[in-house]
Amino acid sequence: QREAVAVRVGDDEHVGVGGVRDPERSFALDVTGPSVHRDSIFMLWPIETFPRTRLWLDENILSGLGHNMAFSLRFPANDAPPQVSLNFGYSDATISFLDSIAPLKGAEGRATLEGKTFRLEIDAGSVTPEGAGAVEIRPSMMVVPDVTRRPGLLDLDLGMVGPTAAFLTVLSNPPFKTDPDAPDMLPPDQATGETEISTTIEVPLGKGGGMQAATFDIAGRVTDFTNDTLLQGMTLAANLVTIE
Repeated sequence: QREAVAVRVGDDEHVGVGGVRDPERSFALDVTGPSVHRDSIFMLWPIETFPRTRLWLDENILSGLGHNMAFSLRFPANDAPPQVSLNFGYSDATISFLDSIAPLKGAEGRATLEGKTFRLEIDAGSVTPEGAGAVEIRPSMMVVPDVTRRPGLLDLDLGMVGPTAAFLTVLSNPPFKTDPDAPDMLPPDQATGETEISTTIEVPLGKGGGMQAATFDIAGRVTDFTNDTLLQGMTLAANLVTIE
């Protein structure tokens, strides 16, 4: 029998429906809430269910407010593994989505875990590399197609726009710069302009993976580009530079 219940997790209280179904002794719980603190999500989520996905979210969603949450938990009969379904929006979040890059701040979007697929939609936010201007995030998506796969795979579809100097700062640091002794392709403080980039990144996870083994597909453009150092004694300028 399933009954309405009040579910309190930390300082959050949510409306739930749950119960035990005989004779299998399976258990089902569905919880919804108009707002939810990030910590409450991990209190609801059993540690043994998709533990790597749970750990990544816990370590990389550093702060923020969730809203319109729908959480489903199933404990099937016969000691089968628990099943989790999760869907929530988030706002004013700080997310660390790539090592060695400043975290995404003021992020808005939605996160879903359905079956074995995890999706993190990013509708807005900004990254501010040290000593450079802010790079605004256009609607983007991070997907782990199968959270049970070993080794795993992470797909990133990112849209970004901001000062060219900020993009050069990102590119001159790990994980994009793999050799610390190699010179920068162009020092960040020696170029002006506005850069807009769309990039698809496929990142193998696990041992031997990470950004060092990632594949990139990048397209974009730079407007109002100027540089005084590439050509000695001359200023290089272009209204539009295409990146492919």
